[in-house]
Amino acid sequence: MGRKSSVISFLAVFFVLAFATASLATSISPKLARIHIPFIKNEGQTNKEVAFYAKTFGGTLFVTKEGKLVYSLPRREGKDKTTFLALEEILLNAKVKEVKGTKKSITKVNYFIGNDPEKWRSNIPTYEGVSLGEVYEGISLTLKAYG
Repeated sequence: MGRKSSVISFLAVFFVLAFATASLATSISPKLARIHIPFIKNEGQTNKEVAFYAKTFGGTLFVTKEGKLVYSLPRREGKDKTTFLALEEILLNAKVKEVKGTKKSITKVNYFIGNDPEKWRSNIPTYEGVSLGEVYEGISLTLKAYG
């Protein structure tokens, strides 16, 4: 990293999620919005294009290997039906060379879904942030997720 560069800390209190869940978060507790949520490394538990994802109270943020940000936002439709709205955010003319986790978290994640042990995943590492590196000349982008 030794380059002098501006680091943009793009807090994943995603502007979309912030608006979508503002009334819920404030009605429950303003402290929820400040809870740090780790990014989970994708080791086969989701789409192969995804490098990391964070499950927030307002939805899930997926960070692809190419540096796209995909927001999956739940929408209640009636009493027993939930659908999802997907929004994709792309950095125009950016150059993303590598998507990597920053500052490994102590949290580990396990997925034991179904009866096939070959599909189970255990001790998946999590990270406090995800770096897209220097996306524009002199500008690095690091994502962090909060409630």
